[in-house]
Amino acid sequence: SIQSDLGGGKRTRVLNMFTPEHGATPRFTPFTPSGRQFLSRPARTPRSVPKSDAKLRRVLKETDFHRLERLEWSIPVQIQEALLQSLDTATSVSCRCCEAGFLCVVAASKLLLWHLEEAETTTGCLVLPLTDGKTTAELVDVSVSGSAVNVLVASPTGLIHYIANANHTHHGTATVQLPLVDNQLITRVSTGKRSDFYVNTSDGAIYVISCSSHGHQSGLDYRQLQQSQSILAGIGRRFSSLLFGGGVAQEQQYGGSVLCLSTILCPECELLYVLMDRTIELWEISDSGDKLACQTSASVAIQDGVRLMPDSQLSEVTQLYPLSILAFNAGVFLLAAYSTQSHIAYMLIELNDTLTVQGAVSAHCRQKYSPAEMSDLLSYKLVGLSENEVVSYNQHTIWSQLDSSPLIDRLQIGISDNILAAGASGDQFVLLSQVHGMLAVVEKPQPELYVTTDHGHTQPLSPAKRKKSVESTGSLGEQLRSIFVRHCHSEENMDECLMMSNELLASLPLDVISSELDHAVFDLSLQLINDSPNSDPRWAEHNASDLLASSSVIILDSLQSKLQAHSILVQFLCDMGFISRLGMVRVDERQLATVFALCEHQEKLLAAISLRKQHTLNPLVIDSAIRRSVYLQAETTHSGLTAIDLFYKEVSSVEDIIGSLVNEEECLLTPDCSNEESLEIVESVNRTLESMLSSAIQHRQAQSHVLGVDSLSQQLASHLNAESYCWTDTDGAGGVRTLLMKHLNLVVDKADALPNGIQLLQSLTGLIDVFLNTFALQLDMQSTLGFQDSATEETRQRFAQCRSMAIKPFVVHGLSEIAAVLSERYHDFATLIQLCESDGDEERLKTYAEQFDAEGFVQFLFKYYMDQGELGKLLCQPSSRHVALTEFLKMHPHLSWLHHIATRSFREAHEVLTDLAVNESEELRRKKTLLSLSKLSLLASDESNQEQEQELYRLNSELEIVLHQEQLPSDVLQAVDIDPEKQPPLTVEELIEFYTSPKVNPSANEYDFKKALDLVTYADEKEVDLDKLMLLIWCRAVLRDSWSELEGVEPAASIRRTIFFRIIEVAFNEGVDLFEFVPSIESLIGCDELKTSGLTDDKHFLYLLKMGYEQLELEQSHSSSQTAN
Repeated sequence: SIQSDLGGGKRTRVLNMFTPEHGATPRFTPFTPSGRQFLSRPARTPRSVPKSDAKLRRVLKETDFHRLERLEWSIPVQIQEALLQSLDTATSVSCRCCEAGFLCVVAASKLLLWHLEEAETTTGCLVLPLTDGKTTAELVDVSVSGSAVNVLVASPTGLIHYIANANHTHHGTATVQLPLVDNQLITRVSTGKRSDFYVNTSDGAIYVISCSSHGHQSGLDYRQLQQSQSILAGIGRRFSSLLFGGGVAQEQQYGGSVLCLSTILCPECELLYVLMDRTIELWEISDSGDKLACQTSASVAIQDGVRLMPDSQLSEVTQLYPLSILAFNAGVFLLAAYSTQSHIAYMLIELNDTLTVQGAVSAHCRQKYSPAEMSDLLSYKLVGLSENEVVSYNQHTIWSQLDSSPLIDRLQIGISDNILAAGASGDQFVLLSQVHGMLAVVEKPQPELYVTTDHGHTQPLSPAKRKKSVESTGSLGEQLRSIFVRHCHSEENMDECLMMSNELLASLPLDVISSELDHAVFDLSLQLINDSPNSDPRWAEHNASDLLASSSVIILDSLQSKLQAHSILVQFLCDMGFISRLGMVRVDERQLATVFALCEHQEKLLAAISLRKQHTLNPLVIDSAIRRSVYLQAETTHSGLTAIDLFYKEVSSVEDIIGSLVNEEECLLTPDCSNEESLEIVESVNRTLESMLSSAIQHRQAQSHVLGVDSLSQQLASHLNAESYCWTDTDGAGGVRTLLMKHLNLVVDKADALPNGIQLLQSLTGLIDVFLNTFALQLDMQSTLGFQDSATEETRQRFAQCRSMAIKPFVVHGLSEIAAVLSERYHDFATLIQLCESDGDEERLKTYAEQFDAEGFVQFLFKYYMDQGELGKLLCQPSSRHVALTEFLKMHPHLSWLHHIATRSFREAHEVLTDLAVNESEELRRKKTLLSLSKLSLLASDESNQEQEQELYRLNSELEIVLHQEQLPSDVLQAVDIDPEKQPPLTVEELIEFYTSPKVNPSANEYDFKKALDLVTYADEKEVDLDKLMLLIWCRAVLRDSWSELEGVEPAASIRRTIFFRIIEVAFNEGVDLFEFVPSIESLIGCDELKTSGLTDDKHFLYLLKMGYEQLELEQSHSSSQTAN
C-alpha cells in the first residue's frame, strides 16, 4: 500500500489483484450460469422510462392529487424467498433503493441486486465478505459507470469491500480497512456523482472512497474530510441567532452524527451537502483538495423555517429535529420537524447555495405523539424525482410536494403493512411493500378549467387553491358551465337554457344528499370568484417588477365584477331550477349545504371588497399582512404582478388575512410601543376586521332567503351537524374566532400595560359587536334548521365563554356603559347583574327583570345569587317574583321551606321539611330539627283535624325513632365506631340490632330489649315480617341467660331473675297487655335460634319456661279479677 497526504485529509491507496484465471476462489459467484450478465445497465443515458412501460394494476390508495398503484412487476424469486423467510423465521433482511436505480436486499450472507428500470427482471446473488459486525443494506451502495455496475460493501467495523464491474463474471475486487478508533462504527454508505463513495461513521466522521479499476485490478483510495482548525475557520458561517434573536434552546456547537448526505455535480467539483444532528455543511470535493465551503447550525435554520409557518408560535416549540437533506441544482431541500408539549409537525425548508433559508412549506399535519413513537416519527427520508417534486417517506407514510405548490399531499399505506425500501425509478416514486410488493405513486391529472371572457372567447382559468376545491365530474361540470355561458350571452337563449337545464336535471337521481350536481355547482362558483382579472393585461404579459405595491386600480373593479357575476350565477341557478335540487358538499373539513357554500362565496367577495377599501386607508399594516399571507401560502409572484394582485385574486382564501393581520399586530405591539402608536395599529386592525366581517354578516342576513337557506328541506336539514358552520364561525388553531380572540387578548394586554389603555379598549367596541353577532346568528340558524341539542348546546357554551371574555375587560377598566350595551344586546345577564349590584341600582335590576322576562333573566338572577352565596338576597325578593322564586327553589328544597314560611305557606313548608327529614342520612340532630320544624309548620297550617292528626302521628313516630337512637348506650356507639356528636340516622332494623346483638351490646338489660320490642311497631310491615322480628328479639333475650344454672329450692324465684321474664315484668308494670305482648310458648320453642342453641332439647329449660308461663297466667288472672272487683 502507498499512503500520501492529499487535500483535506489522509489518502490511502490499496491495490488488490484478483483474477479468476490465476486460480483464486472468488468471494462471490453469479446466480446465473457462467458468462451471463446477470446485472445489466443500458447504454442509454436517460434515467426515466415512459410511464406506459410500467404496467399498472390496482389502485390501493387515492387522494385528490395522487394514486398509490400496484406495479405488475415480477419480483425476482430470490428476493421473494428472502422476504418470506424473514417473515417465517427470525432471519434479518434489510432493503434499500440506490440512486443508481437498483434495489439492494441483504439477507443473511447474500446481497441481492435488482435493476428496477429494466423491462426484463434479472437478479444476482453475491456472497458478502466475512465481517466482524452485522452488514445491512444501509452499508451497501451501487454506482454505474457506462455499462459496468460497481458495488461497495462496508462492515460496521470499517472493512470496505469493492466489487468492480459486478455484472460480469470477470471482475475485480479490492478490500481496505478504515482506521476506526475507539467505538467508531460505519453507519451508512452513499454514492457520489463522480463515481466516488462516501462512508460516514457513528461519531460524524466522513470518508471519501475513490475506486479505480484497471483490467482485473481494482484499487481503493480513501481520505477523511477534516475541518480546518485555523483561527478564521468560522468566518463564513451564518449567525442567524445574532440577526434574529434567540429561539428554541438548542445546542449551537458544530458537528454531531451524520444523518444524511446529498451531492450535486459542478464543472469544477462535486458539492457534498452533509446533514448532521447539529449542523449543515457544504463541501467542495475535487481531486485538488476538499474544502468546507459553508456551514450553519441546523437548529437555527429550522427556527427560521418555523418563523415562516402560518400562525407559528416559536415560544411553544420545545425541540427541533433535522431529518433529511436533498440537493438540486436549483436549491437544497431540508426536511425537518419541530415539537411542542403535545404535538409534532413537519415542514420542508428551502436553502440557497450559502445555506440561507429561502422559504418553508408546512406539511399541514400536526399529530399527537408519545416518546415511544418518536423513533418512527423522525425516520422520514427525502427522495428527489425532479427539480420540482420531492417525496419523503417512512415505514407507513408518504409525503409528496408538487411543482412548488403550497400543498404537501399525504398517502398512508395500511397499518399492517411496511415500506421496506423506496426510491426513484425514472420519473416516478416506487416502493417495496411488505404486503403488496412493488408499488408506485402516480400523479393524477388535474382538469383544465376555462372561463368566458368579455368578448365571448374562452381562456384557461387559473386553478383555485386545490385544498379548497371539490372535484366535479368533467361531463356534468362542462354541461353546467356550457348552459351558464349560453345564458349569459343573451336573454334570447332563456328558453333553450331552460330546456337544457330540465334535461340535465332529469338525468340526475332524486333525493341524493351529496351528488355530482353539488360538486359541479360548487366548483363553478369557486372558479368564478378565484378567476384572474380579464381586463388586467399583466396576467397575460408580465413585466419585471419586484416591488410590493398596493396601487393597482383594477383590483377593486375586478372584485366588484366578480360579485356581479356571482349574483348572475345565483340567479341562473334559481331560474333554471338547480337550487331546489342542491344537497350537501364538503369544504375544508366542513359539511355544508351547497346553498351555504354559494352564500359563503358571496360573503367572501364582499369581505374582500371591504378589505380593499380599508387597504387604501391603512396601507402600512395591510401591506405587511398581505406580504406575510402570500409568502406563507408559497405563492409565486409573477413578473409584473405584486403580492397584492395574487392575494386579491384568490377570494376563497380571503380569511387568511385575519391571521396575518393578527400576527403582524403582535409583532408591532412591542413593549416600547407608545400609546399613540399602539392606538393607531389597533384601530387599523379593528377597522379592517370589523369592515370585513360586518359586510359578510349583513349579506348573510339579507340574502339567506334568496338561496333558500332558511327553508331547507327536512331531509337535508337532518344531515347538518356540528360541522355545518359558516366560515366566520370557525374555531381551532387557525379559525376566525380563535384569531379574533387572540386579537382581543393582545389589545387587552396592551391596554393593561399602558397608562391610557382605555382608548384601546374603546376602539374594540364595534369589532366585539360583530364578533358576538356571529354567535347569535349561528344559534338562530341551528334553531331554525333543527340541529341536535348537543350541537346547539356546544355553540351556546362557546358563546357564553367568548362573550364573558370579550365584555369583562370593559367592566374591569370602568367602561360600564359599553359593557352594559353589549351585555343587553347579547344577553350577558351575569355582567348586567354585576353592574347593578356594584352600583346598588335596584330599579335598573327591576327594569332588566321586566325587559328580559321571556329570556329568563329572573331565573338567572336567582342562580347568580345562589352561586355567589348571597342567600339573604335570594330569599328577600319582592312579591312580584315570589312565584318565580318558588319555581326556582323546587330544585333547592333546603332553602324552599324558608321561602314557604316567609310567604305563610305552612302546608308546603311542612311537606318540604318532612321530605328533607326522611331523606336525611348524614346527621341525626339535623333530622330531629327538621322533624320538629315540620311539626310546627303542620300545627301552624290550616289543615283539617283528621289530616293533621294523621300527619302528627307520622311525625311523632319518626321522633320516637330518633329518641330511641339518642338513648343508645355509649358503649354500643363505640362498638360500631359511631361518633355520638355526629351520628347518622339509623333505621329501625339497625337500632334493634344494636340494642339486642350480643356482639354490639353484650351488657344489654331488660330495658334495652323492651326498647327494641317497642321499635318493632315503627318498622315498615311491607319490608319486614313484624312477627318474626318480634320473635327474634324474644329469642335473643332467652339466650342472654344460662338456664342450666338456675337450680335451687325455689325455681320460681330463679326464673324471675332472667332477662326474658324481667322484660315481661317491665311491660306488666307499664300496663302492657301481656297476652298480646308475650309470644306463645309453642312459637318460642319452635324458633330456629333456640333450636340451634340446643335449649329446645333441654328438659330443665322447658320445665322452667313452662313454670314461668303458668305463673304468668296466674298473675294475669289474679290481676284481672282484682280489676273486675
